[in-house]
Amino acid sequence: ADVLLSVKEGTLSRLGGFDIRGLGRSRDWVVWREFRTHRGEPLRHDRITVAQQRLYLTGIFQTLYVRPLPGSPEKPDLRTLLVEVQENKTKEFNLTGGWGSIDHFRGQAEISDIDLLGRARHGSVIASASRLAQRLEGNYGSPWTAGFPWFNNVNLFVERQDQPGYDLNRVGGILTV
Repeated sequence: ADVLLSVKEGTLSRLGGFDIRGLGRSRDWVVWREFRTHRGEPLRHDRITVAQQRLYLTGIFQTLYVRPLPGSPEKPDLRTLLVEVQENKTKEFNLTGGWGSIDHFRGQAEISDIDLLGRARHGSVIASASRLAQRLEGNYGSPWTAGFPWFNNVNLFVERQDQPGYDLNRVGGILTV
């Protein structure tokens, strides 16, 4: 059996812009910066797929659909990318408690947000306490550093422990880029 395929090459599609729908708290630039494609550059399916994956990995979006819209009759090669999103709940509050034979009652409270100010940055504050130890910790992170796609995270803490024979007081932090 012979198969004959006829292929008609179309015009190269280029990015004309973004039409982002469904954003609530998040800023539109949080979405378009992950595409890393500028107006007039060729639309490439592999870049669109990678951008979609990066956006899902932020944890901000529950659903995310991307498709190119048809170009205008005047400029058929310039196509707008339609990005339709539904945001997740990004804030969380956790409270835990327990009892130990040595430190008796112990508890922890944590508040976190993975979309601080709608900018896809995360932050949290964690406080824990018992009869023998207290700790306060703060975290802040962003997927971009100084305009580059380098993840950064800052973790600061202050801690106090009452141990038999000595007391421990620590203040510290970690910076990751």
